[in-house]
Parts: sequence; structure tokens; C-alpha cells
Amino acid sequence: QKVVDLSKNDDIPKVEEKVEEAPQDESIIADYSYARFSKMSLSEVDFNWLQSINEQTVAWISVDGTNINYPVVLTSDNDFYLTHNFTKDYTHNGWIFMDYRNRPMSDYNVIFYGHNLLNKGGFGSVSKLFTKKWFNNTSHNIIVLTPGKKYTYKIFSVYISEPVVDYLQVDFYSDSEYQTWLNTMLKR
Repeated sequence: QKVVDLSKNDDIPKVEEKVEEAPQDESIIADYSYARFSKMSLSEVDFNWLQSINEQTVAWISVDGTNINYPVVLTSDNDFYLTHNFTKDYTHNGWIFMDYRNRPMSDYNVIFYGHNLLNKGGFGSVSKLFTKKWFNNTSHNIIVLTPGKKYTYKIFSVYISEPVVDYLQVDFYSDSEYQTWLNTMLKR
């Protein structure tokens, strides 16, 4: 056995560590995560920039009193963004996306999907909408931006239901058919 006296530097074997420095180029270290976007103000939303990162960007959704503040993408199915992020890299966190049947903000019923993440990313803070405090605060809105337009929404119905598919209807053949659908949602 050899006893090493740690008080003497001569007895400590020298190990050289090679430490790589983090890249300084902004484009290499760019962070397009839920956390980054959730901190952006609506005045910072630039659709040209967003579409240069992901050409499938069609909107931005922001919900007062939550972390929900992200670009929204649209593709030809409702599967891809369940497992891919904004830059189309594979991840279990997915991304916020619009139902593939929707025409961005043109349909009577526009459907957004996103995972309810434990870290409150994605739609993980959506549960705040289901409180009387949030619902009764008349200043709380859901804002959807598209290139050139701003839509402001209020929640008119919150309910728990057995699995149904009628919420998937995006096309209505008349205003009365749409009103009947709205009444169904309201009654729930």
C-alpha cells in the first residue's frame, strides 16, 4: 500500500482535462424550447422569423395567467407534432399544433393540441383555466395571432365529458348548424 500525503501537490497525479467551450454562435446554441417562447411578449412575435425556423408555423397562442405562449404549427396529420418539437426534432414533449382539418383561424371551430407537461410547458398550465378565479377574471383572454391579425377569445364553456368526437367538427353547413353545436357545448 502506498500512502499519499494530500498536503503535498507532488504526490497527486496530474490529470489534464480537456474541456470543450460552448459554442458562441447564436445560431448553433439557439433554444427553441417551450421555456424560451413562454417568456416572449406578443410584441416580439415575428412570423417571418418563426417561419424561417419552421415553415409550418401558422399562429401564436397566448393564454393570460398561464405559461401558454407559443407558436402554433399545422401539418397534414395530428400525429407528427405529438413527438416532435418546433424545430421538428424528436421529443416526447411534442409541440402545440392545430388540427390538420383546420384552415388557420378560418373555421368556426379551431382546435389546438398540446401535451399537458408536468413542468408546466406545452399545455401543462391549462388547469389554471378551470378555476373560478381564472374564469371569473374578466381581463383574462386567450389571444391568437396570425400574420396580420389578432383574435381575442373568452372561454364560454368548461366541462368534463366521457370520450366524444363532436368537438372535432370544424365545418358547419349553416349558421344554425353551428349555433346548435355551440348550444351543445354550452349545455355541457
